[in-house]
Amino acid sequence: MNMKKCRKQKVKGFSLAEAMIATVVLAIAAAGVLLPFTSGARMRAEGARRTLAAKLAADLMEEIINTPFGDIIDQYGVYMETQGQVKDASETVFTDSNYANFSRKAACDEVYVDGESGDDEPKFIRATVRVYYDGAELAAVSRLIGNRESKEQEHMKESRRQSRGLSFKAFTLVELLVALMVTSIVLTAVATLAFAMGNANETSSDSSEKQARVRYASLRISELIRGCKLICGVPGGDLVIWRADDDPDDGKINPTELVYLEVGPGRDRLQLLDFSWSASWALTLSEIQDINTKDALILSCTARQTVLVPQCNNIRFVLDVSPPMTKFVSISFEVLEEAVARQCQINASLRCWAGYLLDGNEIVSSDDD
Repeated sequence: MNMKKCRKQKVKGFSLAEAMIATVVLAIAAAGVLLPFTSGARMRAEGARRTLAAKLAADLMEEIINTPFGDIIDQYGVYMETQGQVKDASETVFTDSNYANFSRKAACDEVYVDGESGDDEPKFIRATVRVYYDGAELAAVSRLIGNRESKEQEHMKESRRQSRGLSFKAFTLVELLVALMVTSIVLTAVATLAFAMGNANETSSDSSEKQARVRYASLRISELIRGCKLICGVPGGDLVIWRADDDPDDGKINPTELVYLEVGPGRDRLQLLDFSWSASWALTLSEIQDINTKDALILSCTARQTVLVPQCNNIRFVLDVSPPMTKFVSISFEVLEEAVARQCQINASLRCWAGYLLDGNEIVSSDDD
């Protein structure tokens, strides 16, 4: 009886360990694709927190500077706002979720110069403000405040990625087909996640642009108010500022010296209105406070508008006293970011207030030089 010999042929394929290694390699590749997106989002969030921390520190320092010199130690010698209890200029706790994890501390110490002793009245106070996020310090501001009668003082990393190399064995045809199927599934998932992250990146870019506009508006408005001579009034909801006395010989306020901080018809924007040319025309405070004066100036002069914050809501001007005696201005508004209303605030005190030019009727006198 003839017997046939059977030949045994060995066929090499994927073992379970090799399949698991291939899956891990694909997962690492997917993580490498997604890592830049997550790192960018973390950096933007960290930048936004540091910007907000610097603003909170500057606002509290502005309040300290605006406090009478003799009361600074009593009010801010040892001052603390615990986490989630940060307040605005009107002593109201911020309800915006962006402020929930912030806390602030202030410390003020008397400073004596050479030749003075502890028995003398100090001429300087060193004020330090620190802002924390979840207990970690993000911003610190220190200022030396002098004892002057006017009480007008000067204001205010990266993640690394490691690349890993893995060696691969040659695939059989079956192994190659399996690998292509797994790769297509993983790449489909990666493409879906990349598309979602791209949409999130566009939203973050929009938020970054709005934050940049708010920072620019805060700097522009703060410098304007700090260097101005008077807050003339709030006719029609717009804040009217006497920027400077460009022509001291005429003894009047000229249109080219005025700046309107406008809120728009729907109180949904912040923009500056000034005049680059006007006829020989002088204004009194009562005329400036008239709601119709702005329209007359626009018709008679060369007007120009500068948009600072194009879209915002709930704009409020808070003054310490009525114009023209105002020395401190607080401007609050809300900006919509990712469908969430973020509360913003700009505080500034007049450092060049020209109160000596006012008579009993609160009218600018002829001696405004």
